Amino acid sequence: MLLKSSHDFLMQLDFAQWFLLRRRSKKLSQADIAQELQVTAQTVSNWENAKSVPTLDPVQFYKLCLLLDVSVQDLAAAFSGESNTSN
Repeated sequence: MLLKSSHDFLMQLDFAQWFLLRRRSKKLSQADIAQELQVTAQTVSNWENAKSVPTLDPVQFYKLCLLLDVSVQDLAAAFSGESNTSN
């Protein structure tokens, strides 16, 4: 499948890969994310290594959208593993 944009590429990844790339592209450390979401850096590491997935309350979910500069829809799609979302 030919991807139209970097957005399409990112949406083809599993959550762990997607999250790691978004975090790095925003030059955020695991500790930065952990502090803002009030979780441990180890928790964030577990997300990136596909050992667990985030269980976030609505405020944390929204904060993560702001930190990663993504829409609520894109973050929800990444969580659910949906691909082929496009802008």
